[in-house]
Amino acid sequence: MEDVAGFKSQAAKSGARKLWGALSRGLADLSRLRRLLKPLYATPSDAFDDFAQGEPHISLHAFSARLEELGFQGNVQKLFALLCDSKGRISSRAFRDRMFTAGQVAKIGTDGVGFAEVCELAGRAAGLAPVDAARAKSPRSAPT
Repeated sequence: MEDVAGFKSQAAKSGARKLWGALSRGLADLSRLRRLLKPLYATPSDAFDDFAQGEPHISLHAFSARLEELGFQGNVQKLFALLCDSKGRISSRAFRDRMFTAGQVAKIGTDGVGFAEVCELAGRAAGLAPVDAARAKSPRSAPT
């Protein structure tokens, strides 16, 4: 992200670049996971069921082991952190929602999607409700 228009201070510009980099890396791993799983499973729910092995949630251990078996190339720990809830596990709904978000990542940078839209996608990937994710893209819309 070369252009950080709208930011006046160097600190804000630096922060925006760092945020962009972190979002890009996290969304790239999420997209990489989706590309790996898509030909193997008919639906995200099927992938979840395989990873969860009959459990209602996917643990870090099960997630890491299955990704290693599949030959995933990426940061498994950070990817798990992006997918899991506050209890350190991945629910079926969160998994499906994040896989949908990963499908939207391909649009970034190719069809004029900008920084605000990336923030909204990241908010959705983090589990925010759509209305809250949309608010996250605009600092002026945040409650004071």
